[in-house]
Amino acid sequence: MELTKTYEGRRFEIIYGSYTGMEKNAVDLVQSAVKRYVPYILALYTNPTGKACPIYVGTKESNPHIRKLLSEVELPADATYVKVYGEGDAQTVIVSGGSEAACYYAAVEFADEYLPDIRRRRGWANPYFIKPFIDDLPAYEHLSRPLIKERGLWTWGHVIYDYRRYLDNMARLKMNKITVWNDFAPVNGREFVDYAHSLGIRVIWGYSWMWDEKPEGVVTNPELRKAWKEKILANYQGDYAHLGGDGIYFQTFTETGVETIEGRNRAECAVEWVNEVAEALLALYPDLKIEFGLHATSVKNSLEEIAKTDERLSIIWEDCGAFPYEYSASLVETAAETEAFSRKIASLRGGKGFGAVLKGMSWLDWSSFAHQTGPYLLGVSEKQEMEEKLPLRRDIMRNQTSFWLENGEYAFRMIRLLAEASEGSAEICGLLEDGLFEEKPWLPAVLFGRMLWDGESDYQTLLGKAARTENRE
Repeated sequence: MELTKTYEGRRFEIIYGSYTGMEKNAVDLVQSAVKRYVPYILALYTNPTGKACPIYVGTKESNPHIRKLLSEVELPADATYVKVYGEGDAQTVIVSGGSEAACYYAAVEFADEYLPDIRRRRGWANPYFIKPFIDDLPAYEHLSRPLIKERGLWTWGHVIYDYRRYLDNMARLKMNKITVWNDFAPVNGREFVDYAHSLGIRVIWGYSWMWDEKPEGVVTNPELRKAWKEKILANYQGDYAHLGGDGIYFQTFTETGVETIEGRNRAECAVEWVNEVAEALLALYPDLKIEFGLHATSVKNSLEEIAKTDERLSIIWEDCGAFPYEYSASLVETAAETEAFSRKIASLRGGKGFGAVLKGMSWLDWSSFAHQTGPYLLGVSEKQEMEEKLPLRRDIMRNQTSFWLENGEYAFRMIRLLAEASEGSAEICGLLEDGLFEEKPWLPAVLFGRMLWDGESDYQTLLGKAARTENRE
């Protein structure tokens, strides 16, 4: 809406508690969302002036006005709260949360759920949309908490083109974790971590513990085994420890359909190897979070061996059957068997230390894939490069989107199944590689983000909300 000097109608103002950290992000987002609809420069204060309708943004700790208004509302640390009430010149908006991060997620709900929804409430008559903040705001009250506590994306680092926009879009989908796989650590890894942390996103660095290597010697040759272990430790100590990340993720020799290796059970060998390396690494870094990226294809019949994985490690499962474990969202024929298997693995160690990488969005073009040859800059590209690559990605993602519209409920059921079977502790990321997510999130990514957060809505409601989200491709 254009600014006007002659506007004499109702005005709104933002009353914020803190302008630092994630609360700053919340204030920025609310301001941007409101500014779109009003013909005046939006004022921000720490105390209401009494001359405009207040929009309170902050936590109970930072904003005394919210503390008073929500004195009867219990807000756990991960809870968001949005309330709109009143009419005429006595309208009030509250955007709050139990922590800085939750306050930002409440701002996301206000900007990306409430406002897009109410714009369309005009009904059949013209004009088609109402004018938020000019017209009365419909009453609303909603408190929410995430279904999945650790939720995010998994990707190779070299197909992030603009890391700031990539992470911005993750935060806008209420995601708080990214796993970035590399052959070599990025030169600007520390800057990447710092920016992610400013958005409440934890960074897990991924690298090989014998993935895409010939593992036979590690099973039978003590000298090669020692050399590989020292290489893995040196890789973390020299390349990743100083980057300030929140943990590491690895894959080893399980991405195959062959269940044995040199006459031995592959699951047994993998767990033996993983525990040995992890023990050495944890002796040096006892608080390090380590995630074991495990492919079910070679170990699905040996879960008793997988259960022996060091309890200090999280097991992050892949390739467990039909979509949403499959690359294509069209592959759902074995969904019933996949759900049954998923219940087993999610409860394998009492539901603790369980995670999954779900797929069905975009992935690398393995027909032309080449490993990185050395350290590189993560997410630093010209905008023109992204614009040139976008048409092919758009064609791929629209194809995938068509199957999400058809089969997305399988992903919806799986996420809720994993949350239930793991007693709420599941860590879930979605594989999204080389999809130019930084330009605008695609509908599958938006829908996936909502599935990870919303444990109350049914699938059709979530699909409708995702479709109405305006910050998407």
